[in-house]
Amino acid sequence: GSFYNPPGILHAMRSGDAPLLAIWALLPDQIAR
Repeated sequence: GSFYNPPGILHAMRSGDAPLLAIWALLPDQIAR
């Protein structure tokens, strides 16, 4: 499961870091599997 804060992710996307943020958020979930 993901333990990141959705509002924080949305805020980061507005900053233009969506691609990097997505990779950073998804990697731990992939490793956990």
